[in-house]
Amino acid sequence: MTVVGYTHVAMELWGCIFCLIAALCIYISREMFGKGDRLFMSLQITNAILLLCDSFAWIFRGNISEAGYYIVRISNFTVFVLGFVMLWIFTEYLATFLGQDTRALRIWKKGIQAMCLVGIITVVISQFNNMYYYFDDQNFYHRSDFFMVSQFFGIVGEAINGWMLIKHRKVLGKKMFRCFLTYIAFPVIAMGIQLFLYGIALLNIAMTMSLMLMFVFLQVERGRKLKEQAEMIIERERLLNDMRIKIALSQIQPHFLYNALNTIYYLCEKSPQDAQKAISDFSEYLRVNLDSLKRSTPVHFEVELKHTETYLALEKMRFDDILNVEYDIKTINFKVPPLSVQPLVENAVKYGIAKSAEGGTVTISTVELEDRYEIVVSDDGVGYDPVQIQDDGRSHIGIDSVRQRLEDMCHATLDITSTKGKGTRAVIRIPKMQY
Repeated sequence: MTVVGYTHVAMELWGCIFCLIAALCIYISREMFGKGDRLFMSLQITNAILLLCDSFAWIFRGNISEAGYYIVRISNFTVFVLGFVMLWIFTEYLATFLGQDTRALRIWKKGIQAMCLVGIITVVISQFNNMYYYFDDQNFYHRSDFFMVSQFFGIVGEAINGWMLIKHRKVLGKKMFRCFLTYIAFPVIAMGIQLFLYGIALLNIAMTMSLMLMFVFLQVERGRKLKEQAEMIIERERLLNDMRIKIALSQIQPHFLYNALNTIYYLCEKSPQDAQKAISDFSEYLRVNLDSLKRSTPVHFEVELKHTETYLALEKMRFDDILNVEYDIKTINFKVPPLSVQPLVENAVKYGIAKSAEGGTVTISTVELEDRYEIVVSDDGVGYDPVQIQDDGRSHIGIDSVRQRLEDMCHATLDITSTKGKGTRAVIRIPKMQY
């Protein structure tokens, strides 16, 4: 084998190693696997096998042993077939990025697939009639008269892919368009040169170079997207933390503090024992609100229910007989965001019961259904508009904030219906899938 031959084999073996390393890198990050990743990994592995087979064909050419006879023939056959396989895979890979399923795209893919099948069949036929290539008595490879036909399938296929790439370049964006263009341009140029320059497989080297560039580009793009996702997660966490702080602080409102302390002051003379209980409840209420600042995960419903009971106990001392509370708790085996039920109860008391001359009843109920848990907070007060109360000039938790935290932490929904003069009903639905 000549110096050119050794250089060629060395380049192909190094290309084979690179492709296998690239495929391994993609496989290691399989938790982020998509169809595109699987196809690109298939491209890398197929190209690695092709390069290895072509290296064997070069190493064993001129070897007239029985092993050399079969290795040269099998290797060359495999190289020709895998060239069409790679065209098939690349077409599927490009289609995944276009992200459309139009009739034109389906015709394009089926056309390329048909061309690849025809190409593979002709390679098989060539093993019997030497249409594309043949081997002499010394086991050397030679092109036949119809060799250019085998290259024609590849050139036309890549040309069609190039046309589709240019036509849909806006879908891909400039960077991705250039990335795909290298895989089409390099092999087509190499095939054109290879038609007239014999002695080195430029096509294999060109495909490997383009795959190297694509791999580097895709890794850079993946890193950029991961960085953006990390920044989005950090920003989302920051917003959630800010929301938790606002919620906890909004619950410690001046007017509520004044009302609670005035109630305790009044009870100190009227009923010291009740005053002592009120101080205990008030202390527990403040503790839970401040603890919620530290939490970024849901709490057991039992914890939220206890906090709600503490709040209602304080309000009960203030409103006395005009505030009635009923519980219909059928299940507690689920979690909710901290301070998600208590604000709904507070709105029921402040905007439903407290504004009714006759007072009313706040009812808290839970139920387990086949696919979800439901929490219902209802009252028979005067009714209120959940949107209007957010602009009443007071400091309190907005319904939208509660709804957002339910969605972020539990994928839950919050629906509120209210009828003037009849009351309000708030329903939290928590899907079981989160558990």
